[in-house]
Amino acid sequence: MTLDDRVAIVTGGAQGIGGATARRLAEEGARVLIADIDTDVGEANVATIRESGGTAEALRVDVSRAQDIEAMVRKAVDLWD
Repeated sequence: MTLDDRVAIVTGGAQGIGGATARRLAEEGARVLIADIDTDVGEANVATIRESGGTAEALRVDVSRAQDIEAMVRKAVDLWD
């Protein structure tokens, strides 16, 4: 199964389990939005995904803030809808 034409939002996607999840989803063909408070590490993970041929963007998101969650979803829709 591939995830072509799918969009994935990975909270905590800069590193660790979230980072690995973001990379794996991209390997399977998903377009990935990495949502994390650590923008520098998030951007580094985006670079890794792109170097492997995947599609990814990073966004600073604090999941404890409703406005950040709304902005995260809006960004994904704006990018890939």
